[in-house]
Amino acid sequence: MRGTEGARGKRIERVKERWRLHCVHRAL
Repeated sequence: MRGTEGARGKRIERVKERWRLHCVHRAL
């Protein structure tokens, strides 16, 4: 988990987490 761009990496991680939750909710 090495942030190459720092801020951008953090934002992508947060978006990925949100997407994962969304997918999980949709699957359920």
